[in-house]
Amino acid sequence: MKTAIIILSDPKAGEDALGRMFNGLALAAEAIKAGDQTEIVFTGAGTRWPAELSKLTHPAHGLYQTVLPAVAGACNHCAIVFGAEGAVKSCGLPVIADNKLAGTHGLASIRRYLVEGWQTLVFKYYGWKIFRTGVHTRCAGRAAKIFWPRPITATATGTGRAHG
Repeated sequence: MKTAIIILSDPKAGEDALGRMFNGLALAAEAIKAGDQTEIVFTGAGTRWPAELSKLTHPAHGLYQTVLPAVAGACNHCAIVFGAEGAVKSCGLPVIADNKLAGTHGLASIRRYLVEGWQTLVFKYYGWKIFRTGVHTRCAGRAAKIFWPRPITATATGTGRAHG
């Protein structure tokens, strides 16, 4: 299986954000252990995480070191906007700018994972979703679907439930 994990949560947003990031990295560790092709992308305010996770005293430092080989990088434009560009580079992570959206410095393409058939999970401000055919984003403080409908949310039984 190919698993893409997108981290959007902001380390400045408190314990909930820490939990979302930690669960994203824990899933990555599990996927890697199972032999899945796995990539982690930090985007949005999540571009602030690498600097925090690189600190030896951070509670998720060990987990981060475990999954570090699977970190594809951080969104270039997001790192600039959220003031994390220097920190991302000093952590040795590449910046990703493969989505050349006009008016930006290049964004990380999440669509690429969808097109290539990756199971794509987004760990954001208020939870996580599995997207087989959809992308969600935050817009003016509210959740908003963009591009494709019907994300699949994992349930305790491992089956999916479509949302419209």
